[in-house]
Amino acid sequence: MLKNINTLIFLSFLFVCFLSCTSQSINIKSDFTIDFESVSFTDSASSYSGKHVQNHSFEGEKALALPEKQNKLQFDINLDPKSIYKISCWKKGKVRISSKIQSENNTVKVKENLSYKNKNGWNKIELLVNTSWWKASVSTVVKIENIGKDSAFIDEVMVERLPNKKANFSFTIKNKDINKLIGYRNNAFHSPYIKSKYKRKVNAELNGEEVKFKLKGDWTDHINTGVWSFKTYGKTPITGDLVTATFQNVKTRNLLKEWTFINLCKAAGIIT
Repeated sequence: MLKNINTLIFLSFLFVCFLSCTSQSINIKSDFTIDFESVSFTDSASSYSGKHVQNHSFEGEKALALPEKQNKLQFDINLDPKSIYKISCWKKGKVRISSKIQSENNTVKVKENLSYKNKNGWNKIELLVNTSWWKASVSTVVKIENIGKDSAFIDEVMVERLPNKKANFSFTIKNKDINKLIGYRNNAFHSPYIKSKYKRKVNAELNGEEVKFKLKGDWTDHINTGVWSFKTYGKTPITGDLVTATFQNVKTRNLLKEWTFINLCKAAGIIT
């Protein structure tokens, strides 16, 4: 019995040291989870401000409590280029996942606090991080933060690489045009809406055909998550007989909720 207690104390101490120390970044070669039950992975650079609590978790017996606003869990990861990753956690309270992506001369900040899954009083939030813009590995700082006035809790923090299935539409863009686009996006990110001067067209190829495309949308929720919205203009039809097409994350307008709202307005004769 005494031996088991000593082992439990040691594991708890090791877990706290793991979260509090600073080491090298995590190279994401496979999916991983921080479940707060034990040390989930090693060679990490992590820090946190909060409390490791028992009997208040989504799964298992332990979770991380963030009692005050700006309490957070933070860790560094290295991501492969030309990929899309999903960073997620289960949460209670007002929690946001944000990420600062750095590669070459570019820095991109993205965030997400909308939830679409709930279970047993917990909600799941997911941030998609798109590294398609870069040809080399990107360094990413992930922050999961309490953004409300009351206590919050997080559990089952996951980083996973989405399956690299062949896309129906694929853009090819020169580096100089990527830098222009990221510059427009980063400047627009700091305003409540996307000004017209940041929606200038850049050259690209879509499935091998020449096109021009630009940032789409009025509100910055089109560009503050990891998957941005674009409007594309082709010299030849892009799909069917359409020479223009838009691409956006389905979460930007609450999945089908906006479509349903617009159709209800039309049915009721309300201008929309």
